[in-house]
This record gives sequence, structure tokens and C-alpha cells, in this order.
Amino acid sequence: MSAIRKLASQTAVYGLSSIIGRIAVWGLTPIYTARLEPGEYGVFGDLYSIVTYFLVILTFGMETSFFRFSSDDKTDKRPYTQALLFVGGLATIFLVIFGFGHQGLASALGYGERSGLVLMVVFIIYLDVMVALPMAKLRYDERPIVFATISLVSIFLNIGLNLWFILGQGEKSAEYVFIANLIASGFKLSLLVFFSLPFTDRLKQLGRIGAKLGSINVLPENLILHRGMMRSMAAFGFYIMLAGLFGMINQYSDINFVKRLWPADGADYAGEWITGAAMAGILFANKKLAVFILLVTQAFRYAAEPFFFRQARESDSKGVFAKVFHYFMLAALGVFLLVSVFAREFVNIKIAGFQIIDEQYHLGLEVVPLLLFAFVLWGAYINISIWFKLTKQVRFGLLFSGAGVITILLFFVILIPFYGYMGAATAMLLCYLVMCALCYRVGQTYYPIPYRIGRTGIYMAIILTAFFTCRSLGGELVFAGPFWGKLLICLAAFGLIAAIERLRPIDWEAGAISDGIPTDKA
Repeated sequence: MSAIRKLASQTAVYGLSSIIGRIAVWGLTPIYTARLEPGEYGVFGDLYSIVTYFLVILTFGMETSFFRFSSDDKTDKRPYTQALLFVGGLATIFLVIFGFGHQGLASALGYGERSGLVLMVVFIIYLDVMVALPMAKLRYDERPIVFATISLVSIFLNIGLNLWFILGQGEKSAEYVFIANLIASGFKLSLLVFFSLPFTDRLKQLGRIGAKLGSINVLPENLILHRGMMRSMAAFGFYIMLAGLFGMINQYSDINFVKRLWPADGADYAGEWITGAAMAGILFANKKLAVFILLVTQAFRYAAEPFFFRQARESDSKGVFAKVFHYFMLAALGVFLLVSVFAREFVNIKIAGFQIIDEQYHLGLEVVPLLLFAFVLWGAYINISIWFKLTKQVRFGLLFSGAGVITILLFFVILIPFYGYMGAATAMLLCYLVMCALCYRVGQTYYPIPYRIGRTGIYMAIILTAFFTCRSLGGELVFAGPFWGKLLICLAAFGLIAAIERLRPIDWEAGAISDGIPTDKA
């Protein structure tokens, strides 16, 4: 098998396991929204977001550092040992400090009366950090099937426990969601350790999966500290961590700030009295509809980044990059239109007696278009940011994501106290708009690519016109009158775009560039 075919097959396995996991976890949304009150669901969303920040900080970019330093000498086992020692030490310090001091952490986060819940979160963070390097080792050893198997077993155990607690036992507290997560995270670490022990070779007799799991080796042969290498790996990982943290803040912090900047005791919103926790819960539930854009973007990232690096060697690479961006934006805008227009009909669909999103959360459906469009811009940023990776000027990645953090935090403070989750979604949209604008403008100076921005703008205008026209029709029930009207409008928009593409095809060979700035000749 060629190297490219091998990469493609492994990418497919990693991508498929990630997408299956996301969809499976997303499938709990109807149950969560039916059984948990918005305020309780807001607690879940708030703490879940906080978990993501700590995971990025405590892994400290060491997965990437491990890959980078191991590439110099594939027989050198020190990079993995040093990364594991560093991350394990950092995680243990975190566990000791916040394990014993969880009451103080709970008070700081606004959960003084639920310190036990915060203690569970601390242990979940610790366990998830401890599995990060062993899972990275499986990727480095090119064990995608084992990686996917362990990931999916943990995910489905988590789902099963959620179903048992919430449906079987009738629990309506966020504590039980985190208990399920804690058990699943512990089981995942146990699997990695157990199947790395020598005596598990006997499991090879149990079949194909047992054979693969029985031969993994994620336990280091020794734990000797090499200060020089660890220092170099930590210095490299720091910038990876910082960029990752900025990205997590831009994508997840809306829940945290809505809960804290909207009045905790509640305020009137659209004729209803909503507390800060409930406002966060409503946002968290409706944000789940943006998963459709996120899946498109994630699938794109798995395939596109290695493609871009391979294509960069070709003479027509910049034209190809522009073409990829063009069709990505077409796909993303199409998903935006369909999901935002038919969101209300979609959430009213019932499966096994549960609505996709329970009616008590439908007030927040107005936020879905803003979130979707924000993630369209995020996908655009992922696409155009390839230039600073190709030119090895990753400092610009920190600059752009840092500008995004400043933008989103500023507008959170300005907008959320007055507009709640709509203010948060607007801040996120502005954040990604700023990042896209900066990345595009600076990129055209250092690595000009002939993007057809004018044509993309025309298509964006068509899609937004169709969206606002559909919005005026209303409708909540599939196959009712407004549904067919909106469907015809969407089809008309897609037909118009297809006609423009056919009648005014872009001359991709032209790719005119003047003074380093591409121009749209189509």
C-alpha cells in the first residue's frame, strides 16, 4: 500500500470514529433536554466547557511535541517517556491542588453548594489527561483500529450509563451525567493499561480484536528524566497549548459567560423569566444544531491538511487552494441554509417519544442561524489559515486566534447582559469574522492565493436572501404549507448558484494576481 493510500485509510478510520462518537453523544440531546431543566443543563454545559480548557492546558501540546521529536529518530523512545512524565506530573499536581481544594474551586466557579460535582469534574480532567499520551502513542504506532475501538468502547459505555441513570433510574441532576463520564474515563485508562501488560498476550486467543488490543504497548520501558529534551519539548508544546486554548475559548466560552453575565436570579427575556443557568442551558441545547457545520469542517480538516501539504509542491498549488476554498464555502453555506431554515421543523421531530430538542428549549432556536454562520466563518478560517502553516510562520496563528479571544471577550461583556445568548452568538460571529479578515489580509501579503472572494460574496448574498425570505414564512411542522414554501425557496437559491456556476464558470487557470492581491476575473 502506498504512503498516500495508507494515510488516507488511517484518516478515514480516525475521522469515522470521531464523527461516530460525536453523533452518538449528540444523540443524548433529546433525553437530556426532556429530563433536565434548562438550569441543570446549563450547569452541565458550563462545566463541560471548563473541562475542555483544562485538558488543553494540562496536555500542554505534548502530543504534537511527541510526534515532532520522535520524527527525528523513530527508534528513540525518550520523547514519549518525557512527554508522559511531563503531562503525568502536571496532571498529578493539578489533582492534588484541586482535589484537596475542590471546595475553593467550586466557590470560585459559583458551585459552592455542589462541591462534590466539582470534585468529580477534577477527577474526569485528570483521567482524560492521563489517557491523552497513550492514545497519541497508538496514533504514532499506526494503530487506528485499536485507537478507534478503545475510543468508541469508552463513548458507548458513557452513553449506556447516561441512559441507565436518566431513563432507567429517572435521575434529573447533572451529577449523574458526570458520574457516567467519570466511569467511562476510568474504564478507558484501565483498558490502555491492562492491554499493555505482558500477561495480556493470552488474549490473542480471543479473536481479532483481542489480538490487536493484546499487543499494544503504551507503557514506557523506563521513566528516566532527560531534562534537556523535556525542556525543549515543553518549549515547543507551549505555543501549541496556547493556540489550542485560544481556540477553545473562542468556541466554548459562550456558555460560561452567559451563565455568569446574565443575572443569576433571572431577568425577563422575550416575555419569560430566565436565570443565568437556564440561559446557558438553552444556548447549549440549541448550539447542538451547529454540529452539522462542525462535522463538515472536521471531515474537511482530516482530509484537507495533509492534502494541502502534499499539493504545495505542485506548480498550480495556489489555484487548487482557491478552488478548494470555493467549493468548501459552497458546501458550508448550503448546510447553513438548510439547517437554519428547517431548524424548527427538525427539533419537533419525535423519536421514541422524545423531541430532538424538548419544547422548553425552543425559545432559543432564534440563536441557531447566528451560531451556524459563525461556524461557517470558522470553517473559512480553517481553510485560509493554511498559508502560515505552509510558510512555517505559526506565530500568526497565535496572533489571529488571540485577536479572536480579545474580540469575543469584549463583545461578551458588552452584549450578553442585554441580549443573553443572542449577544453571545453575535460575539462569536464577530470573533471569527475578525480572524478571517486578518488571516486573509496578512496571508495575501506573505502567500497570495487567488481566492474568488467576489464570487463567494455573491453566493453568500443569495443564501442570506433565501434565509430571510424563508424566515418570514414561519412553520414548525414537516409537510405543512410553510415547509413546502421554504423548500422551494432553498431549491431556487441552489438553482441560481448552480446556474451562475454553469453560465459564468470561473477560469481557475487565470488566477490573476496583482501586487500580491488576487483579483476575481470571473
